[in-house]
Amino acid sequence: MNNDFFKEELLELSLMWKEEWIQLLFLNDSLEDNKSYYSAIIDNNKIESIMNNYSWDIQFWYWKPWFIFYWDGKAEYKWIWNDWIDYLVFYRIWSWKEDRIFEISQEFILFYDLYYTGASYIKINDDWEEEIIIKISNNKVEAKLKYIKEFLTIKNKKLVIYFDLTRFFK
Repeated sequence: MNNDFFKEELLELSLMWKEEWIQLLFLNDSLEDNKSYYSAIIDNNKIESIMNNYSWDIQFWYWKPWFIFYWDGKAEYKWIWNDWIDYLVFYRIWSWKEDRIFEISQEFILFYDLYYTGASYIKINDDWEEEIIIKISNNKVEAKLKYIKEFLTIKNKKLVIYFDLTRFFK
C-alpha cells in the first residue's frame, strides 16, 4: 500500500495554520481519493474531550435548528444539535436537488460588515479598499486566517478542523 497520499495530506493539514487562507470546508468525492474538511467553533472547555475522542462532533444534518420529540411526550427546540458547537460555514443540501449551498455565519458577516459578491465576502477597510475575506467555490470555503483568529479571540473559542481522508484501491 502506498502511503504517499496520506503523508501529503497530513503535511497539508499541518501547514494550514501557517498560510494566509484557511480551508473551513472542503469536499472532494473523487473515485480514488476522498478528502473532506469540516470546521466548527468549540467552547474552550470542550477541547480536551473532543481531542480525546475519535468520532466527529458534527454531521451535515446537525447544522440546522431541530425540534426534538422525546418518548415521554416532551419536546425541545435546539438551534444547533450541540450547544457548545457553533459554525462559520453551514452546508446545505436537498435530497431532490443536486445543488449544495455553503452559507456563512451571520454573526461573522455582521461582525466584519461583509457583503456578498456571489463568490466571496468582501470587507471595506478604513482606507476604502476592498479586501476579500471569504472565498466560496462549488466544493470549498476559505477564509483569511487573520480574521478567523481575531474572531475566535473575541469569542474566546477555538476552531476545530475535522478531516476525513480515504483512499480506495482496486
